[in-house]
Amino acid sequence: MKTARFLIFLLILSSLPNGFAQTAATAKISGVVTDAQGAVVQGATVKLVNKATKQERTDATNDEGRYVFAAIDPGLYDVTATAQGFRTTLVSDVKAEISKAATLDITLQPGGVGEQVTITAAGEVQLQREDSSIGNVIEEDRITRLPTQQRQVTELLRLQPLTTTNGETAGSRFDQNTFTLDGIDVTDNVGFRGGFATVVPTPTESVEEFRVTVANPNASFGRSAGAQVVLVTKRGTGAFHGSAYEYHQNDNLNANSWTNNRLDLDRPPLVDNRFGFSVGGPIWPEKLFFFTNYEGRRLPGTLQVNR
Repeated sequence: MKTARFLIFLLILSSLPNGFAQTAATAKISGVVTDAQGAVVQGATVKLVNKATKQERTDATNDEGRYVFAAIDPGLYDVTATAQGFRTTLVSDVKAEISKAATLDITLQPGGVGEQVTITAAGEVQLQREDSSIGNVIEEDRITRLPTQQRQVTELLRLQPLTTTNGETAGSRFDQNTFTLDGIDVTDNVGFRGGFATVVPTPTESVEEFRVTVANPNASFGRSAGAQVVLVTKRGTGAFHGSAYEYHQNDNLNANSWTNNRLDLDRPPLVDNRFGFSVGGPIWPEKLFFFTNYEGRRLPGTLQVNR
């Protein structure tokens, strides 16, 4: 009975929003609200809406005109600012990226609240002022399209600046890389499998985006001297979505080796079949969502022995 209660407690705990998790797996949007003359606007209401889930958060500007939305999920957002005597200002498609703090300053124009000014932020580079960390974000579209030999997201670490093909980053050894998945450390500390290994798989179909910090990590990191890799899994949205896939390779599609041809040996048998599916969507619209990914692999092995 006690075991059942403990398992139920763990299930509830794992269902809590990301706001209770480590901030390394989330994003942040903040800024200052001013009028047309540059004076700060106190008490303005700022609303943040996740475009994928339609979830909302609100904040009011303080005496310095500042607002903050911390520990939010990576994704696209609409930010709306309203204040008495000013037009409503909507900034759409604000991109919040994993482990980054975006600064979005809003200027209100005189007028009625019923009037609205719409600004599209898509394509604009969000200025990061809170730390000096250096690293790129690889989003879902590039994760899906870029080639990976083992279909593992961590292989894309090779594309980061200051990183070698073996995983050494900014002069550090490959065993100094740190990997976190949804705020949990998944670094392979004992496997010695190179600079891209984690203790759990990271299939390309299950990861939404990730960031690699190659220099000047902030206070959320610092456990090791190498790359700080932050991954976040996909989440359910307001609409059902999913995928089904299969990657197949066998000896009928491969060329024989030079040695086998010289010794008049047939191609060694090979069957590598990787398959899976993913599905996500709403359980309780605008409140509770789900996402799941299953991936299987069938790889019967052969070994060539010289004697």
